Amino acid sequence: MQGKNAAFGGVLLLTIIAVGTLVAISPAPVRQVGESGNLLSFGSYSQMQSFLKDSANNYQYNNYAQMGVSLAAGAAAPAATSTSTKDFTTTNVQVQGVDEPDFVKTDGTYLYVATGSNVSIILVSTPSSPHVVAKLHYDGQVQGLFISSGRLLVILGGTMSPYGAWSGLTSLILYDVSDPSAPQQMNVVSVRGNYVDSRLAGGYVYAILQQPSYLSQGNGTSFEPPAVIDGNTTVLVSPSSTFYDPVSKVPVAQYTIVLTLAMSDGSHTQEAVLTGWGSTIYATSSNIYLAFPDRMNYPMFGGVALPAVGAQMMPVRFWWGWGTNTTIFRTSVSGSQTQVAAQATIPGSVLNQFSLDEYNGYLRVATTSYSQLANRTQAQVNNVYVLNSGLKVVGALEGLAPNEKIYSVRFLGDVGYVVTFERIDPLFAISFADPTHPTVLSALKLTGFSDYLQPMGNGNLLGVGMQTVPAPHEQGYVLYLGVKVSTFHVDQNGSSSEVSSFVVGDRGSSTPVSGDHRAVAYDSTRGIVAFPVYVALVDNSTGTAQPWDYGKGVWQGAYLFHVSSQGVLEKVGDISQIPTGAGVDQSSQLFISRIVLIGDFVYTISSSQVQVNSLADMSLVSTVSL
Repeated sequence: MQGKNAAFGGVLLLTIIAVGTLVAISPAPVRQVGESGNLLSFGSYSQMQSFLKDSANNYQYNNYAQMGVSLAAGAAAPAATSTSTKDFTTTNVQVQGVDEPDFVKTDGTYLYVATGSNVSIILVSTPSSPHVVAKLHYDGQVQGLFISSGRLLVILGGTMSPYGAWSGLTSLILYDVSDPSAPQQMNVVSVRGNYVDSRLAGGYVYAILQQPSYLSQGNGTSFEPPAVIDGNTTVLVSPSSTFYDPVSKVPVAQYTIVLTLAMSDGSHTQEAVLTGWGSTIYATSSNIYLAFPDRMNYPMFGGVALPAVGAQMMPVRFWWGWGTNTTIFRTSVSGSQTQVAAQATIPGSVLNQFSLDEYNGYLRVATTSYSQLANRTQAQVNNVYVLNSGLKVVGALEGLAPNEKIYSVRFLGDVGYVVTFERIDPLFAISFADPTHPTVLSALKLTGFSDYLQPMGNGNLLGVGMQTVPAPHEQGYVLYLGVKVSTFHVDQNGSSSEVSSFVVGDRGSSTPVSGDHRAVAYDSTRGIVAFPVYVALVDNSTGTAQPWDYGKGVWQGAYLFHVSSQGVLEKVGDISQIPTGAGVDQSSQLFISRIVLIGDFVYTISSSQVQVNSLADMSLVSTVSL
């Protein structure tokens, strides 16, 4: 399938026309959700518009003007419308059974590879002769892929600035790939806004998208109700399916839309919540949690009592200040059915999706916040909160590692692992055997830090981060050196120890795993873990190199390790796509970003090609251009 995707290009044109064509529907009754009914749905679009206007007017400095939502007086609301064990590795995900989007997907026979504005489908059943069987082209950037039972979903990105300026559609494009050499487009569903994240569970994709509530129109703005665009038809999210907190003290300028799409036929449903900008997504097979930063517009005097266990937060003058809290929404999911169910606000900010975890009906959340210490000084501290299904705080452990911040988190069963860092790396093991009284079991202190933790089974953890040394002449500071790979073993009593460590390169080395866990390939059956690294080395041939010197890039590719059942780490090989003698920094198009293991072969993917190597000896087998 070559050439421009004409069907999709037509959809883009028609959706712009369809926005103004709306069919009226009857208003639905207002709904309350949550244990105390703290979330309401709207009764009409005019009520929705009034709430947004009142919310903006509550902020002394009209911060909404900078979010693209300054309100034009007298703007009219629009009319309503009707509206098993595998021989290949898959995407490295947080929750088993809940798939995450990625730029590379495989079913063991085909690779689906997204690079920029293209998606290539590659037959890889014969490692010596892989070849592209179909290629899809788009006008926008591909944000991720899903495959499931003969279906391919392409998420095509719209982007939005932090000030709310809309620059495109975010579209979910579903294909029938029962014949991968001839993909057939089944449906396109779009939102005028930005893509946050998505999950696939039980044959349904749950996509989280954000749409601004007001758009610039000439010299003013116009109210925009939440909507999705299905083919040529704009479908408004009904007021009764749009939720808000009537007593919220924070600015809400975005509709966070939960779009549920069936991979079988492209049918969809949608709900919306009024939130702030940006979200962190954590999902199980039955719940989706949306967490977003909640920077309150505190007065200049007095303290602020927060609806959670523990310390008082430091007042902050402006809502974009550093005294951030986190608001969490829980949406229950079951097939095509979703229901916004509960909301809570807790102190601090979350690092990423691994800061949240659901276990035995409780949500555990790790945050970093500012708090007043016993000596009445303000310090950055770390906390773990336990919330019930109604998102009420039932347990808390606060004040961990003052003056440090969280670098990584992983929850496994009734134990959570939290890495904080300032000058050394404490790995905290925390017991949640009693959810109302989380307890620190151990704190292993090491040099360097891990900013990603990968469970390896048998009580073993793999940590990927950076090695560090104290900065000369700069008390309290450290210098980052090479990439540090460590294995830890945690006993049943919670005591932990470092089993092995391996440092890759010198100062200037890096790995995308630090910010993207999907860059890890993990074969649990064989105990093999692989990920990309950029290796920089410092030239100390004259003996004058200083600790703060950055190295020169000398290699980029994939490192492969074996982790034994005892947690012993051993490097088993490395693979690069860059030819010997070529400049590393001049060959970024050959930087490996993803690794897939299929049978006894390693498939590495860069923006230019797919390369196949033997797992036995890392020898080159074949390549195919993208």
